[in-house]
Amino acid sequence: MPGASTGIVRALTSDWQLSTIVSARSGAHFSATTGVDNALNGQANQRPDKVSDDVYVKQGYRWLNPAAFRAPGPGAFGNLANNSLIGPGRFNVDMGLVRVFRIGGERQVQFRAEAFNVFNRVN
Repeated sequence: MPGASTGIVRALTSDWQLSTIVSARSGAHFSATTGVDNALNGQANQRPDKVSDDVYVKQGYRWLNPAAFRAPGPGAFGNLANNSLIGPGRFNVDMGLVRVFRIGGERQVQFRAEAFNVFNRVN
């Protein structure tokens, strides 16, 4: 980072280092399940019927639209494909600011400030 041109002001404002880490990840594929044995085959947590293409709703912590799914009839399997839904992704920014101040010949003091999740996003 550029500093002032002369004197003490230059000594305090020059040689700062700014670092940034940006992490962006897409969501993982998953399957929604009914939690019951609708097909009557002895295995719980079967997939539901998808009744709407509007399956995603992003309201606070809610991610899926419950009105887009329904339990299949008794003895039937749901029509929702395996791993056809995509969960929420992640985006995070971390930053650091560093400056080394030289004191005398070989001594130095390092000032470091770090901030994590700079934009305060819920992940």
